Amino acid sequence: METYNGFIRTPADAILLIQACYNGFLPRVQKRLSPKEGRSIRNGSVFIWEEHETGLRRWTDGRKWSASRVSGRFLIYREMGQKPRDEPEAEPPSDPGRNQEISSSNRDFRSVVGINDGQCSEQPIGMPQLMKLSFSITSPTGHNWHLINYYHQFESSSDNLRQPIHDPSLKHICPQKSLFPQSLVNDRQNFAIFSKGSSPGTKLLQQTNQSCKICGGCYRQQVSSRQIVGDSNDSS
Repeated sequence: METYNGFIRTPADAILLIQACYNGFLPRVQKRLSPKEGRSIRNGSVFIWEEHETGLRRWTDGRKWSASRVSGRFLIYREMGQKPRDEPEAEPPSDPGRNQEISSSNRDFRSVVGINDGQCSEQPIGMPQLMKLSFSITSPTGHNWHLINYYHQFESSSDNLRQPIHDPSLKHICPQKSLFPQSLVNDRQNFAIFSKGSSPGTKLLQQTNQSCKICGGCYRQQVSSRQIVGDSNDSS
């Protein structure tokens, strides 16, 4: 059973879902995925578990993945599919100066969301390529929380995928400072892994942390659609 279905754009999204699991509002993973459950993974699937509770230190889903790429507090993976037998190898760009024309910020953006020249051939034509995002955090109480989010390579900007911090059903969830590192609670600058409708390389927009109206001992990060984030551990 997946915990949630949506797209994790920022650490604030991840923390909000973890708090919802802690509160019992969302279901958390209790065991490893069965082969059938692994095959049922879909665009937007989110799985969250606590390491000591489940005994799960590494996540397995029965799929083959590329090496991880660090994106702030996240690790990003690309599913390695089988090439069709008759499909030729990808040709290098005909214009040798093409890559030099792409700005470094544009390359970073494409790398993070999984859009890389010559790599899509590993999935059969017509099949969306699956990406995996990993996030881990250890609370001051010693609880190790892990989150995995799956999304289709070219569909992560779709309105069909909810962003947790903008989900009305989660508006009553307030991440507690006592459950997360103070450095993260006070982190006001986040690097976005995807900014809907924005240009590649877009930098910092305003973000504020404020006490929740429900509880003075918690916080709810209010984020604009484009932000900037920090660093993470591998939980895959």
